[in-house]
Formats: sequence, structure tokens, C-alpha cells
Amino acid sequence: MAIRKLVLLVGVVALLLGGCSSSDSSPRDVGPAVLNQVHLSASPAQLTAETDAALTAADGKVEQILAAGSHTFENTVVALNDLLYEIDKASQVPYLLLCSSPDPAMRDAAQQAYLKTDRWRTQLFFNEELDRAIEARPLPSVPG
Repeated sequence: MAIRKLVLLVGVVALLLGGCSSSDSSPRDVGPAVLNQVHLSASPAQLTAETDAALTAADGKVEQILAAGSHTFENTVVALNDLLYEIDKASQVPYLLLCSSPDPAMRDAAQQAYLKTDRWRTQLFFNEELDRAIEARPLPSVPG
């Protein structure tokens, strides 16, 4: 039940932040597209260290969400959406290396790193404290 609510809330955040509910019908100037270079780890040890650092940072962000005195849409659901984006980014490089590296040691490290991020993400959806924080925040007002 909590997972469905969380997925629904993340979907609502995506719609709200995507501008779908904007009452301004004029085109927005979003500026030029920005392409970022992908940083690929140089060694299995570096990949493991970078993955561990990303998950440690993500743990800290979960603690920040839970420590909020009064849970709001911004400091709970939007923060969770941002956190999930960061975890997705952290899992993309290991997945790419898992699928494409010619080095067996790098593929093994990439598989372990990818599985770590996947397990972390799965555990997040079963975090009962986070579920209570999401349910404690008021629903955002939707323009009618």
C-alpha cells in the first residue's frame, strides 16, 4: 500500500514540476540543451568508492527528509523525487559499465555497484518512517 502511494506521489510531483499544471499558456524559454559528459570510473575500486559515496549521501538525504519538523509537499515529496533522481544517476554508470566494459573485473564491480543501488532503492520503498512522513504532509492544492 505504501509503495503505491509513493509511486503515485512521485508521479504527481513529476507532473507538477513538469509544468503540466501551469496556467500560463505562453511558451517557456527553457534555454539551450545542456549535455553533460558522463564520468566513467577508472577502476573497479573507484567505481565501488563512488557508489558507496552516493549511497551515503542518499542516506543523509533520507535523514533530512525524516528530520523535517513539519512535513510539507516540498520538503518531503519533492525532496524524495530529487533523491530518487540522484539514485538513478548513481546506478546508470555501473549499468553502462556492466553492459559494455571489456574488463571482467570492472564488469564484476559494476554488477555489485548496480545491485547495491537497486537494493538501496528497494529498501527505500519499504522505509516505514518515510511512509509516515509522506502521509503526514498535506496534499498540494491543484489549480482548478
